[in-house]
Amino acid sequence: MLRLFVALPLPVAIRDRLAMIQTGVPNARWMDRDNLHLSLRFVGEVEDHVAHEVAAALDRIDAPGFDLRLTGVGHFGSSRKPTVLWVGVERSDALCLLKEKVDGAVRQAGIPADGGKFRPHVTLARLPQSTPLNRVGRWLENNGLFRSPPLSMTTFTLYASYLGGERAIHTPLREYNLETADLL
Repeated sequence: MLRLFVALPLPVAIRDRLAMIQTGVPNARWMDRDNLHLSLRFVGEVEDHVAHEVAAALDRIDAPGFDLRLTGVGHFGSSRKPTVLWVGVERSDALCLLKEKVDGAVRQAGIPADGGKFRPHVTLARLPQSTPLNRVGRWLENNGLFRSPPLSMTTFTLYASYLGGERAIHTPLREYNLETADLL
């Protein structure tokens, strides 16, 4: 069995910048810098033959490359029980189109739709219940103006996620190119 997800990898420079704001909240379980990504679709645990079908269906996606900007921070969960800290993504029609195509490809491989609303973000930390709320509020305040330069998205990746110990290990299985315009 493989635990799969599809995501946009982030350039090293932006992962380094994000790692700089991954501090200041006691008890937070910060994501490893090398695991920072923008998830497009969680596939789940599948047999090897289904993983091959997912990979083949993703290979048939025809979508353009695009620029993306990370902007702002926030949290999931309630204000009294935040569970995740994240950096947001500026609205992008091209990102939404790619998400739809990835969802369609995964469904073609026999995986049912996940049904959740797409809220593009990069997860920075998971928060246990013991996290001090005042420190979360201060972190949100201090980092609320985060904004990246435009990031050129030219690929998306099928990852395997291995759970163990304190942190998951994300291993790229296959990279897919997004179409680029011919420049004259």
